[in-house]
Amino acid sequence: MFFLENEIYFPAGAHESRITKISRKLNNPFEADIECTYAVDYGRISQIENNIVDIQAAYKEQLLNKEVLAVLKSWDSIDPTEYNVLSAVRTIKAIANSISRLEKEISDKFLRKDIPDEAGELETFLKRVSA
Repeated sequence: MFFLENEIYFPAGAHESRITKISRKLNNPFEADIECTYAVDYGRISQIENNIVDIQAAYKEQLLNKEVLAVLKSWDSIDPTEYNVLSAVRTIKAIANSISRLEKEISDKFLRKDIPDEAGELETFLKRVSA
């Protein structure tokens, strides 16, 4: 399919068409007659229309089944599922909360050299400890 473009013949400026016949001259193969028609292949158009109807029906079905992805905002208390996604702000907050919990868990388990720290039990070191 192609478009015929001519503002004189087609008020809209272009018209959808298709080539139905190409004839070449035996004595001059570079010369050819091309026959076009205004008719568009109805089978192809109806197939596209049917596909659009199927897509619309599937979309409506997803809306009814609530299977469309929903964006969970930072103030939402809904848990993430397979059918929703976290907003960027909520994702950043979730990562920051996880890092804070991990830092607390690590500081409870290990001694630190960069800040004053105390051990909850007697510790034995293989090398000399210097202050």
